[in-house]
Amino acid sequence: MQNESPLSPSPDETQPAPIKRPPTVTTLTGFVLFFSAWNGIRLGQAIAFRDLLQAYAARGGYLYSALSGGLWLVVSLVVAWGLWRGTAWAQKIAAPAAALYALWYGFDRLVIQHPHPGWPFAIGIVIVLLAVFYIDLFDPDVSAYIQSKSQR
Repeated sequence: MQNESPLSPSPDETQPAPIKRPPTVTTLTGFVLFFSAWNGIRLGQAIAFRDLLQAYAARGGYLYSALSGGLWLVVSLVVAWGLWRGTAWAQKIAAPAAALYALWYGFDRLVIQHPHPGWPFAIGIVIVLLAVFYIDLFDPDVSAYIQSKSQR
């Protein structure tokens, strides 16, 4: 007679091995962390150069740069953490956050900053990066990874 505990799972109840983190998740997380760093620098620069921004009456002022940098820093860190951990809400938060970031960047570039001649190129790059981000975010491997992590 075997020593089986009533609490131990039977062989047919064992869960499959968790899916290993796909390289796409690592790429996505790195991509989001890049924007975290970018906005952290924006926040730090707005604080460090507050007097200069006020002296030259920068559009939006230093407070706008500091608040927007801080907001996107926090949002991107939360998204990066969620993607890395494979949380169930990661895709649901990352998709609209990326779209909102792209819209904010366009607004910031076209309305807040003085328009620069290269703005069509900058907006084009944002659209390409957003498309690549969505393709990776909804990659079947990423979805399977998130689904496997959320079932545990």
